[in-house]
Amino acid sequence: MLRQLALPTLLLFAASCKSRAPDANSESRVKENLLLSDALNAESEHTGLTRFLFDDFDGINSQTLQTNALPWKPTVTGLFLLHKERNPNLEMSLESLPQILRGYGFLPGAKVANPQLQSQQPIATPGLVRAEISPVPLTRVEVSNIGCAACHGGVSYDSTGRPLTKQIWLGTPNTSLNLEAYVSDVYSGLQLGVQNWKEFRRTMDLLFDEPNSWASPFTNQQKLTLDSVLRTILTDRLRRLRNGIDRPVPFSNGAPGLTNGVASLKFQLGLLEEDSFSDDAGFTSIPDLADRALRTSLLYDGVYSIQNKAFRQTMRTRQDISHRDFTSMAKIVALFTVPSMGKSMRSTGQIRERVSEVLKDLHSSYLPQRFPGEVDMSAAAKGQKIYEISCASCHGRYTGELTELRLESFPNFLDSKNQMGTDPTRRQSFDESLAKEVKKTAAGRAARPQPNPGYVATILTGVWATAPYLHNGSVPSLWALMNPEERPRSFLVGGHRLNFERVGIDLASADESGHAGYPRNHTPWSNPERYDTTKPGHSNQGHQRPFSALNSEQKKQLLEYLKLL
Repeated sequence: MLRQLALPTLLLFAASCKSRAPDANSESRVKENLLLSDALNAESEHTGLTRFLFDDFDGINSQTLQTNALPWKPTVTGLFLLHKERNPNLEMSLESLPQILRGYGFLPGAKVANPQLQSQQPIATPGLVRAEISPVPLTRVEVSNIGCAACHGGVSYDSTGRPLTKQIWLGTPNTSLNLEAYVSDVYSGLQLGVQNWKEFRRTMDLLFDEPNSWASPFTNQQKLTLDSVLRTILTDRLRRLRNGIDRPVPFSNGAPGLTNGVASLKFQLGLLEEDSFSDDAGFTSIPDLADRALRTSLLYDGVYSIQNKAFRQTMRTRQDISHRDFTSMAKIVALFTVPSMGKSMRSTGQIRERVSEVLKDLHSSYLPQRFPGEVDMSAAAKGQKIYEISCASCHGRYTGELTELRLESFPNFLDSKNQMGTDPTRRQSFDESLAKEVKKTAAGRAARPQPNPGYVATILTGVWATAPYLHNGSVPSLWALMNPEERPRSFLVGGHRLNFERVGIDLASADESGHAGYPRNHTPWSNPERYDTTKPGHSNQGHQRPFSALNSEQKKQLLEYLKLL
């Protein structure tokens, strides 16, 4: 995400200090991820979920400081300078940092609402992992990178659909996270900083004049590193970007709740040109992480098989899950840190055991937040029968009482002929040529990428909290999904509340242009953006056939049932 913006630090550090950069083991000894250490010491049972929240999975080091990771204090200072330009009344104090980060969909100061980790104290920046490293002797830099909880830690909701921004639910998608806006603003803020370094440093000293939860102490060693080394690196790198494409990366990360992992992976593999913008628009929405072990593959198009063979469209039950599955899945999930954290392909093998620990903990203990609103149980019982006839053959069968439903089997159905008619851009983005490049590495061969001609039907556990819908987040509610004529041409997303009647983003009626905004009585908690379904990769067409035979009453009954999954 930040490869062009992040710093080619290792070589320049080495040149400045006239010293060979340390190997990975020696660097890890000086890295300080104190939040992770303290959390693991306090939590003995659910260490996997704890790692999911705090672990940087080796995404903070000299190598990632050349790609996605960022020096934390200059980044924060740049954001303050930029937001001060936009809002002259902004208080230049770290007390204002939560307000700034919340605008991008981060959830600063939130507590974990999952029952397994309810004892956790409020966390300064869930989803932004930080650690202090010493790339070479005599240097010290506090570095940040995107962590698991950024995308997979969303807000909880109250009984009316109002978002509870102080309660993060690990495993639920953060459908307000706007990585495109965050990356762009970091770039603009740092440009302001290097253009007036004296003001930049004065502001940094003001912000970090005493230790606090938002950063490690601003030591003399950090200041010396910044002034004698980082200044030159930042200034040179940002000047070249400004004179080139004038943006941090040559592709879009998408709207709130979207990622562009394929474009980012291509960039990390050197398949995208750094000096020209790519229109690669393989956007995907962030899924809930429940019941992933029932999948025979990962990602919406099933590119990566978790079994020791190519993708198989086969029914899986809970009895089929084995330890071997988690070992295989960990190889793939570790590979995901390449596009998301800017790591090298060869580094993924070192974190597989920790990733496997997370996956096992998610499988054994993770449950999405229960639907907090009212459910018409009589209608839900009728909706269950409709689901079994119209939906289960693709999305899996749930068993148990209505109040304790559990996904028991999942068919891993691949819509190979694209009969559903959903936007094809994502599956077309991961083609044979990209798979070939991934397989050139040992990590890539272990993940067995195989492009597929369609999408795999998604798991619906926790679906009520994951709006907007379809693989590209192009439909704002399940009601609009069931009634294609009501899908707006464009709508707001980000900082939204939920409409429990329609099960999705709470929107006002669409205007004459087909745009649906928020109701007047709702103040979004993050900065919303317009999702335009006419743009490449954003189409809201498809998935109409399953609902064509249902009347309005049957659709309402199905909605009541889906609330319980």
